[in-house]
Amino acid sequence: MSRKHRRRKSAPNEALVIVLLAFLAVPIVAGTNGSWSSRTVLAILLIILAVGLAALTFAFYLADKRRQALRLLDMAHVDIMTGLEFERWCGEQLRQRGYKVTFTPINDYGVDIVARRDGVRTAVQVKRYKRALDQKPVREAVAGMLQYKCTRSMVITNSYFTAAAKVLAHTNNCELIDREKLAQWLAQRSKS
Repeated sequence: MSRKHRRRKSAPNEALVIVLLAFLAVPIVAGTNGSWSSRTVLAILLIILAVGLAALTFAFYLADKRRQALRLLDMAHVDIMTGLEFERWCGEQLRQRGYKVTFTPINDYGVDIVARRDGVRTAVQVKRYKRALDQKPVREAVAGMLQYKCTRSMVITNSYFTAAAKVLAHTNNCELIDREKLAQWLAQRSKS
């Protein structure tokens, strides 16, 4: 199952608050002291602004690096899941994309999940593999559509698909979700 990670989302916000406070503090200090010229105040404000922008840029850079690291960590975690854990995890990923998910019984006729969204039922075959998937999972998903009264099919894997599997999927309008697409899903989740 997917682990929950604690993430600090506030690093850019904290940098912005510090810059704003410093920006506001300079005129207040200058006004109470009375010995600073307007040029000195303006120069200090410009320096604070430049440092603040640099800090903000760096904070956003660090936040992006954390998201990338999380994505890689999650894919490594996916690779050590059992088949059943991967099924459940994929169901959760589909839920996060607006699908209503129903898991099929053990004797699933080639379909592990029935996903519904916007009135469309999709038969989903889930395969956690170390090597590229051939045509078999695509055939199973397409054949399982009738059993579960679906109009679409999908195969999700933590691996990749062979060229023959891609051709068969295209011919049968079966959506393929491979390792790269899963990584994109994780990256999207990390940004939210």
